[in-house]
Amino acid sequence: MNIIGRFFLDKYLNDHSKSNVVIYLFGRFAYPMAVLFVKLRITPNQITTLSILFALGAAAVLAFDGNWCFFVVLWFLSLLFDFCDGIVARITSQVRQSSFR
Repeated sequence: MNIIGRFFLDKYLNDHSKSNVVIYLFGRFAYPMAVLFVKLRITPNQITTLSILFALGAAAVLAFDGNWCFFVVLWFLSLLFDFCDGIVARITSQVRQSSFR
């Protein structure tokens, strides 16, 4: 397997990602970040908290008529971290049976 193939591995994507191109691409690009989070021992719950904070920041930018570019960056980071938490949970075998599907 080449370096690009290992960098954008889709082994840990969920089953629904193969039918939606946007979800598939976000999952592929979230994998390298998820590997970094695993190496740094950051838990999926901590990543979810970061995702929520970025989403709240994006909402605040919209509410207070801020720069739309800043909103796009915060919203993108929120979505990226939202994908990372699931991938980190699957890599570290922390997926619960009661997790939302």
